[in-house]
Amino acid sequence: MLPNLWWGDLEESTRKSLEAWVEAGGTLVAVAGGAAQLTGKDSSLSRVRRLPDVLDRLDDFELAVLREGMAERSVLPPADQTWSHVLAEEPEYPWSDLAALTRPSTAELERRDEWQRMFMPQGAMLAARVDQRHWLTAGTGPVLPVLFLAGYYGSAGVLMAESGVEAPIRFGVLSPSDDATAARRVGWGPVPAGQDLHLRMSGLLWPEAAVRIANSAFVTREGRGNGQVILFGVSPTFRGATHGAARILMNALIFGPGFGASQPTRP
Repeated sequence: MLPNLWWGDLEESTRKSLEAWVEAGGTLVAVAGGAAQLTGKDSSLSRVRRLPDVLDRLDDFELAVLREGMAERSVLPPADQTWSHVLAEEPEYPWSDLAALTRPSTAELERRDEWQRMFMPQGAMLAARVDQRHWLTAGTGPVLPVLFLAGYYGSAGVLMAESGVEAPIRFGVLSPSDDATAARRVGWGPVPAGQDLHLRMSGLLWPEAAVRIANSAFVTREGRGNGQVILFGVSPTFRGATHGAARILMNALIFGPGFGASQPTRP
């Protein structure tokens, strides 16, 4: 386990040793500032990235959110099209509802992100949606309260997980909207048609920070060689404030080597 680091960087030799150990079957769990050490723009140990490093390819990360939403809602094409011997019409794509929406230029996104970073919360309780089918979330309900801490107490920043990286818990909980809203983007990520995204549970959460955090990952899991890397964007056990988030860490430490890694058999 790589705990929260408030200052300093891992030496390159340490990174290489960790990488070899994970590929041999190890389970590496990194928290907050520790996770930040593994998510740099050129990191070879994890595919997870921080938001400022991927502002030029947000569509890749938005697609991962859309795919997860389709899986959660069990979205399938009509059965008569699936089993038809005749070629159907052009299928629906996950991004079809967002096709008419344009993004600002990368320069403008960078300008906004720099501004939004100044408003990140120093202790707000946020609502996160949970994929209850994932082994990391065993024993957890569909909504998880997470204490979000930035700045001095350490965080990995806003973690971005693209396709190929599992994000069983993301910030923001969807619920049916009272209005017939169209699909839209809030910040960098999508909100489906007819849905509202709830994020703040308590504490001070500036709107600038809310749109930056929404749809980002609280915890990620990805395989590497025979092993795996599990990253927590913020500490799940800060001052023992959130028992539910602490359970996710315990699941990672206890279940991880058996569920997510394939340790080689020694002669």
